[in-house]
Amino acid sequence: MTTEPRPKSTPPPIAFFTMFLVGLLSAAGFEAARDYVRFLDQRETARATSLDRQIDAVFVEPEFRITSSESDLYLVPRGDPAPPWGAVLKVTGLKQPLNLSWTRTGMLEVRYSHGCVQGFTNFWHSDDLVGGHRYVEVRLIAETDLPCGGETITPSPLKPTMQVNRPLNHTIAQTGALPRS
Repeated sequence: MTTEPRPKSTPPPIAFFTMFLVGLLSAAGFEAARDYVRFLDQRETARATSLDRQIDAVFVEPEFRITSSESDLYLVPRGDPAPPWGAVLKVTGLKQPLNLSWTRTGMLEVRYSHGCVQGFTNFWHSDDLVGGHRYVEVRLIAETDLPCGGETITPSPLKPTMQVNRPLNHTIAQTGALPRS
């Protein structure tokens, strides 16, 4: 009695394509839902208009802290609301509000005293503004030494862990090698 091996059955290629498409759509749906919830959760706390009156720096904080506890800084065309994506600065643990100031056209300074920077981009550009390309450099200036909290640690003097009986240059003189500086 001979038995022939069963032929392998592989699912049709359409099954793989369908699984890929379902995964892609569910990921995109999750991103859209998260962005929508984040948009509803943010509250604008500061807005500064650039010197050429084209760009607004908008600082938002989460109102209910549903999706995150990060406060974000966005650069948008003048008068637009802050979007839920594309923040140039993400900060947590702020105890005092940020100080936003445009020092010149295309230069924004952000000063803060207490808070932890979670993400920062020092360059922003947009092609959507009237008149073409707009570029902004963002400077982040911490006004304290340890803005994220923490305490100043004073280092203790180092102590040797074991006693050395011979001089350190003994092996150098024995091999004839010259010390490097």
